[in-house]
Amino acid sequence: RFQFDLPEGAPGWAVKDATLGCFDFLDTAMRMLDELDVLVTCDTGLAHLAGSIGLPVVMLLPERSDYRWRLCAPEFYYPSMITVTNQEGWGQAVLEARSFVREMQ
Repeated sequence: RFQFDLPEGAPGWAVKDATLGCFDFLDTAMRMLDELDVLVTCDTGLAHLAGSIGLPVVMLLPERSDYRWRLCAPEFYYPSMITVTNQEGWGQAVLEARSFVREMQ
């Protein structure tokens, strides 16, 4: 659950609590993912869940990530997933992820 403190009368701000009626992690994650067009994440739990339901995912991986991400391309298991590895710094990885997101739109 997220709490936002917004200035009184701030134009264009709408905060929606997407967790109302959610009872566990899966419920909450599915509700949150349902609101997205694409997920950019470094969280493997959300990446696996989003990939399994076919949501486009850009997975940000550290240079030395878990070996299982290297056994075969994640796209083999999740066709909607693209991985971006931090080889030249996170700034470059985020720019690459942004490029992928723009291509998806």
